[in-house]
Amino acid sequence: MSEPVFVEGNAMNGDFYEKNCIPIVKKFITTHHRGKKVIFWPDLATAHYKASVTKKLKELKIPTVARAHNPPAAPQIRPIERLWSHLKQAVYEGDWEAETAGALKRRIRAKLKKLDLNIVQNLMRGVKTKVRRVSDGGHETLLRL
Repeated sequence: MSEPVFVEGNAMNGDFYEKNCIPIVKKFITTHHRGKKVIFWPDLATAHYKASVTKKLKELKIPTVARAHNPPAAPQIRPIERLWSHLKQAVYEGDWEAETAGALKRRIRAKLKKLDLNIVQNLMRGVKTKVRRVSDGGHETLLRL
């Protein structure tokens, strides 16, 4: 996993995403998946599909799921959604509450370090099959996943 990126002050926007996140994506792919076929699969956040972001991804030769082909509300085939759920549960276990932004960042980093990588790998297993099922049979196949 890469180091987490925290956005302070405002919500994520395309400029921040392009400047701070895309280089991390490129480094991660280069470091861990060099020579392999990969497809970057962002969620449907506006920042992920800003014109300058998609242009940058093309320049970096990072194949990306096009917005038109990215199904909305499909956590069953989007393992990152379940990963966020695991992380959120870990961060707030024991009714923990953040008193400061710094405390929350430290807690997130600590929980990420303790996260069982087998959980992450298990979440990714079968993604190709699930995506193919949705591609072949439409969104209603999500009900059977």
